[in-house]
Amino acid sequence: MKVFYHIFSFHFLSFSLFAFLTACSVRLNSNSPDSMVIETDPNTVYMDTQTEKQSELLYQYIVGELSYLDEDFDRALASFAKASKLLEPKVSPPIHEKLAELYVRAGQIEKARSESEKLLKSDPENEEYLILHAGILESIGQFQEARELYSKAISKNSQRADVWILLANVYTREGNLESAAKVLKEVHKKGIDDTLVLFNLGRVTEMQGKKSLALKYYLKIFESEPRSPLVVGDVLRIMIEQEKFDEAEKFCRRVLDFQQENSMARKVLSNLLLGERKLDEALEHFEMLESVSDNLGNETRLKIALIHLDKQNFKEAVRQLLLILASEPNHDEARFYLASIYAGAGRAQDALEELSKIKSDQKMFVKAKVFSAFIWRQEGNLDKAEASITEAHNAVPNDLKVLYYLLVILRDGKKYEQAQHFTLKAIEISPHNEKLNFQYAILLHDMGKIEEANKQMEKVVEINPKNADALNFLAYALAEKGERLDDAMSLVKRALEVSPEDPYFKDTLGWIYFQMENFPEAERALGEALHGAGSDPVIIEHYADILVKLDKKEEAQKLYKQSLEILSAKETLEQEEVEVLNRLKQKIKK
Repeated sequence: MKVFYHIFSFHFLSFSLFAFLTACSVRLNSNSPDSMVIETDPNTVYMDTQTEKQSELLYQYIVGELSYLDEDFDRALASFAKASKLLEPKVSPPIHEKLAELYVRAGQIEKARSESEKLLKSDPENEEYLILHAGILESIGQFQEARELYSKAISKNSQRADVWILLANVYTREGNLESAAKVLKEVHKKGIDDTLVLFNLGRVTEMQGKKSLALKYYLKIFESEPRSPLVVGDVLRIMIEQEKFDEAEKFCRRVLDFQQENSMARKVLSNLLLGERKLDEALEHFEMLESVSDNLGNETRLKIALIHLDKQNFKEAVRQLLLILASEPNHDEARFYLASIYAGAGRAQDALEELSKIKSDQKMFVKAKVFSAFIWRQEGNLDKAEASITEAHNAVPNDLKVLYYLLVILRDGKKYEQAQHFTLKAIEISPHNEKLNFQYAILLHDMGKIEEANKQMEKVVEINPKNADALNFLAYALAEKGERLDDAMSLVKRALEVSPEDPYFKDTLGWIYFQMENFPEAERALGEALHGAGSDPVIIEHYADILVKLDKKEEAQKLYKQSLEILSAKETLEQEEVEVLNRLKQKIKK
């Protein structure tokens, strides 16, 4: 109000003076018959230079003030700069103060510095000018000079918490955290604006690595002002960093006692409950977030959907996921989980359609392509399965999981040469990968390279001497040939130590006993295998073979026919199954 009083008083005075001078500088020509003519004396001055300058100064000042109030800072800066120039060499603190602020806002720090220097020269003891100039010096890295000015301002008024904090901030920017903490502790002892000072003291202490002490400062603020959200995030951040999950949960509940709409406390509490598998309570808090927020974040909505998914509330999970996609169509995680629900419900085509909408530059792209390949494989479309998994492989060429699934699909499609190429590539990336080396041995076996397959499987046993499947593979290979039966027996017993109830390992054991002509033991082992494996045609055949040796031919014939029926019912047969089928036909004839 005081500023406008001076503005309009000066304006009225200048206008009166201007009117008086104008009136004195014209005269009427009474001799003109036609009209009143104004004659101008070329030696007469309408307005003296000083008055004109003051008038322009006043005009620029008013425009600057009004523009500043309208937040038209560029125009305000231009007007105040013109006003300052008109004043030279005199100083007007209001103009220079405004210019300093506007130059800072415009990023013209050197000009701001020049204006604040003019202010200080006009009044070296002015507290506000000291703080303004200190701030500008701090912004250009002149920390020592800034500290001196802040300290001088404090000496003028030691009760201003903001200046103490600004001084501490300079020390912090210099990396002198100890001095920053010392300043803040000093003002804290004075009891000046405890909340603001404690908050900054907490921050500095946390930067020193003294997180437990910082937590105490933050909690002190909360206890004094439990309805303020100021430190909620800081308290929870430290508690979670220190894995104080129980304390974090209690703190969240306490915050919500005072601040029911504090979304951060509710989100953290929901996630903590989710981690504890307290799904119902977690869901309750997520849904409360939905009720207090007009714009529930999609990440929170996603968590709600995943809880429903975990609880098999598929209808509600789908609703939440569709709401996410309605507001954010490119939300790839929501689309992926929606596809997973569709796939689980037997809606394969709907699942594939959703997965196809996930773009190559999105986080879930690779998972979407692997999942698509899985669905296509289940649908029996190996070409499309291969196309999908190839896209995933092209996106992450060195990802072993993707490579492994590519090998499985190529092997399913009997594309052995391609499968071998990618398997060797994968083994090159991870030479001692047990799973890859095992699959390579199986692939070689499928390709009919039996000796190479056996050697490769020996490498697997070198990598892991307790790989039961590899041990059984080698034992069965020897048993089939009837060679090194003692070694075969040792290998299969090692496999059975790892998995004592595996029916296929027992089948190998029984077949080794058969080759050793220890038929009673063979019958016992193969009987256990048959009981465990149920309808495996090879195990049924083996058990029938031992019954023949034990002169139980009628029972053996029934089993041969049972095995034949199982194989005959299959739409497609592997090469080994064809061989079994032919053997069974021969044995039934006998």
